[in-house]
Amino acid sequence: MRTLVADPARAVEEFLRLCVRGLAPRTAARVVRTLTQARAEHGAARPEALASGLERLRHADLRAALPLVRVPALVVAGQHDCLIRPAASRGLAAALPEGRYVQIAGASHVPFLSHARQFAELLGGFLRG
Repeated sequence: MRTLVADPARAVEEFLRLCVRGLAPRTAARVVRTLTQARAEHGAARPEALASGLERLRHADLRAALPLVRVPALVVAGQHDCLIRPAASRGLAAALPEGRYVQIAGASHVPFLSHARQFAELLGGFLRG
């Protein structure tokens, strides 16, 4: 949080590096380019909004409400995700009455970018039931 306040650009760059940690170097570079291009096209988030989001993540705990979610839910995790550990994603899926957990081997925090085809196939199959 201190880095976000002191140097928002550096904080975002560090976050991008965490998003791709564990990926093959060429894949990581491609994903970072994609995220950087999206930020350039759509604008960077305001530091105040990022700080507010981080505070919300720090203090929100909705685990007690998970049993109330009565729809099928697909929880997809990357094997190398260092921001949301696969064990936490497995726990989320287990706490959802109709939760299903899938881990994408070799992926990190953004499997929908790094492993787009595999992610799309998983999601398509899930949506088709």
